[in-house]
Amino acid sequence: MSRFEKFQNIQVLNADNEPLNKQIFIHDCIINFENGFISDWYNESVDEEASCPAVSCIDGYSEHWENGVIDNKNGPAVSSPDGIEVWENGKYLGVASFYK
Repeated sequence: MSRFEKFQNIQVLNADNEPLNKQIFIHDCIINFENGFISDWYNESVDEEASCPAVSCIDGYSEHWENGVIDNKNGPAVSSPDGIEVWENGKYLGVASFYK
């Protein structure tokens, strides 16, 4: 199950009360923020469809988010050594069918 689910639709502000727009490193994880919401990081110089997960942890765990909710249009939203989960627009849909 998602480690960061409770942060859906939560906007994080910096010390100046502005939305966070950067990566942070906490508890062996990298978390990407855009406009204060957890979100995948896109590199326009490479490919508009290519993205880095919103959350990447040292133990191989990752989550894909879009605009503050768990979501991945291009595959599983949560990947971990324990399994693969499908989420759509913040709703858990179950274990990826191709891994059952």
